[in-house]
Amino acid sequence: MDRGCIIIGQRLWRGRPLGLVSAACYAIMAVFLACGGNDPQTDLDSFPIETAGFDSNTNDTETLLSDVLVGDEGGHPDILQDVLGDLEDSSGLDLSGGEPSDCEYVSLVFSAEDYTGSGETTNDPHQILDIYLPTGELSDGGRPVVVLFAGGGFTSSSTAQVNPCNELSLAVPVLARQWALVVVSYRILPDHHWPESEEDAPRAIQWVRYRASSLGLNPDRIMGYGQSASAIVGLYAALGPDQKDTAPSASPWEQQSSRIFAFANQGGATDWTIVDASFNANHFVSGATMGNIPLATLEDASATHYGFRPDTEPLNQTIPILSIYQGPIGSAPLGDEPGEKVQHNALFGERLHAKLLTLDPFHASHSEFYHDPNSGDEAIPQAEKIQYMMAWFEARLADSD
Repeated sequence: MDRGCIIIGQRLWRGRPLGLVSAACYAIMAVFLACGGNDPQTDLDSFPIETAGFDSNTNDTETLLSDVLVGDEGGHPDILQDVLGDLEDSSGLDLSGGEPSDCEYVSLVFSAEDYTGSGETTNDPHQILDIYLPTGELSDGGRPVVVLFAGGGFTSSSTAQVNPCNELSLAVPVLARQWALVVVSYRILPDHHWPESEEDAPRAIQWVRYRASSLGLNPDRIMGYGQSASAIVGLYAALGPDQKDTAPSASPWEQQSSRIFAFANQGGATDWTIVDASFNANHFVSGATMGNIPLATLEDASATHYGFRPDTEPLNQTIPILSIYQGPIGSAPLGDEPGEKVQHNALFGERLHAKLLTLDPFHASHSEFYHDPNSGDEAIPQAEKIQYMMAWFEARLADSD
């Protein structure tokens, strides 16, 4: 089955006065790419998730494109029309109505968008995000958002890891529900260590919240997901301090809250203090082992510690967490076992969930510890875990209605 998707890449020209130069920049930097292939796994009907229907007679895509390309800065409607025209010509997709594309959506991508807001070319190239939007009709209050932190091992992080046309991509079940997907990359080794990777998570959330209204997103329904190292990064946005800066000198995005609505943590190391002293500590210092790192530093980097201190703001305590782990639950101190990795051990999930349950009754009914005791070929397939996670997100949204 031939599948394809359309990507609209746009780079915002921050901090520059609009005019002929900016108009030219917008025109030059709008890039259209087609992606696709004969991938039998891209059949949405075969994915084991109930998916929302699509409204094929809507102008919402055109409206959102208009909001983004024209925005609140005066805009360039002539460029907007060129964008829409080129998109229709290249894809055969009629944005004024008719049938949706083969991927069931149009992907609007802020390609390599700098979420730090500085616009400096010297910024780390990993501090970027992409945004995927569905074509369906907007709901009251805007679309819920899932922010996917991409990468693993603190050695790789790329927004290109998400293929929006592949059924196994998280984009499919998210966009099928008419939610938005934001893919975030963050700073990695060997140039960046704790806490730089983690600090990128709340920064990205602030950028998304600042842009929410112009993209038709609900700023109060921003959810997050991360796996392995990306779970560690995302947990800092969920349980770490709110980075909202109310100082008059702060930028508009820095004045936004970095708080998220809910977070799904898959296999993240939540407590570095229970890892064997001989385990590598490259995330903290290149070439070091855990025994070389001060206990106070390990606690500062552990979600089971920084999220539960006496001075933790009460708002932190009402953010539900789904912890997804597989394999046996180990015992501290954790060392590498045959076929298992320290940083994915289910003990991390058990300890974080136990901490959440000590806070208040809210977490007894909203936070969950999803533990698959099997590993390897015996483990529950990832597709089923994604299905469970999506159902959990839906339940949390229903709780708030």
